[in-house]
Amino acid sequence: MDEFVLGIDVGSTAVKVIMLSDDGRIVDESNVPHDLLSLHPNWAEEDANVWWDNVVKGVSQIAARHPGKMQRIKAIGCSGMVPAIVLLDKYGKPVRKTIQQQDARAIEQIEKITARLDQKKLYARTGGYTNQQHILPRLLWVKENEPEVWEKVTCVMGSYDWIVYKLTGVKSLEMNWAV
Repeated sequence: MDEFVLGIDVGSTAVKVIMLSDDGRIVDESNVPHDLLSLHPNWAEEDANVWWDNVVKGVSQIAARHPGKMQRIKAIGCSGMVPAIVLLDKYGKPVRKTIQQQDARAIEQIEKITARLDQKKLYARTGGYTNQQHILPRLLWVKENEPEVWEKVTCVMGSYDWIVYKLTGVKSLEMNWAV
């Protein structure tokens, strides 16, 4: 009897779900759109709970079209935007909207970090220099500008880490998130 694999991708405009046969053929796909929020110039945020709702919708759409196949899912793979930041409280709930990879609010924090960290050493360790896509400047921005939010943060993860957490209940972080 055939087995299947689900792929879930949290993109900047939609959550995409794909079902593949065990020989790699596409069985079905779904695409559930979501909005990018920009409350201020240079800000880019999304709602992690909407991502999860869209995963549920996307999987449900495929399940409705292929009810007999869902019991034969052997693996689920997740991918997503890097580095979109999801900040969780002690209950595993997001404390604010996500801060997306194209968000450019943390200019002052980038300057502070660049002045303090040896950029050659940083590059040797992480493969990159301090920039708007790094996690550290955006975390520092939250700490300095939203201290009431920062006090609640107990876990930082990415878009697909959030989906894996929602699927499994296990908090994890991809290694490429090194600050």
